[in-house]
Amino acid sequence: MRTILAAAAAGRVDVSRTIAFVGVGQADPAVVARLHAAGVRVQMGTFPLDAQADAATNPATYTPFLDAGVDVLATDNIRSASEAVRTFTTARRLTGAR
Repeated sequence: MRTILAAAAAGRVDVSRTIAFVGVGQADPAVVARLHAAGVRVQMGTFPLDAQADAATNPATYTPFLDAGVDVLATDNIRSASEAVRTFTTARRLTGAR
């Protein structure tokens, strides 16, 4: 992460074309915030949770990723993840939260 942040700060990377894959599992809001502050979008792998979301038909499984500020979900469960994103963004629009 330091390399991408340093390159972005030095103007050597076009951050508008950059997505940082920050791992699989738990999203660290502090890491996401640092990348966002540099203008870098963030992708997180949800694979360990995909089976939970599918078995429970529970799109809320993905809410912690969205709460942490993740921009892209790498998932095998597109239906549940897209429903989570739709619900999350609708709630944000209704409350005015960012």
